[in-house]
Amino acid sequence: MTDEQMREAMQHKAQMEALVGTPGWKLLRAAAEAQSLSRRNEVMMKATEQPLVQEFEKGTVQGIEIFMRLPEILIENSKAVLDAYEKEQGE
Repeated sequence: MTDEQMREAMQHKAQMEALVGTPGWKLLRAAAEAQSLSRRNEVMMKATEQPLVQEFEKGTVQGIEIFMRLPEILIENSKAVLDAYEKEQGE
């Protein structure tokens, strides 16, 4: 692992931690959660009449949920990179 990768991981981690602490992110997250829940309920409660449409709607829900998890995922990945870098330096 290079010093550049370590610096990039530190930068990504700091940026995502700063993002998730903002009121704007919290507002966006609440709106996305509401959209996800209403769409999920709609898809799950309907009888399967148009399977392709329902699969598209399920994909939309999953897309919203993945987008909302991206900051957490980037933070976790950055921590893993930083831990690996620290272990390499200790060897």
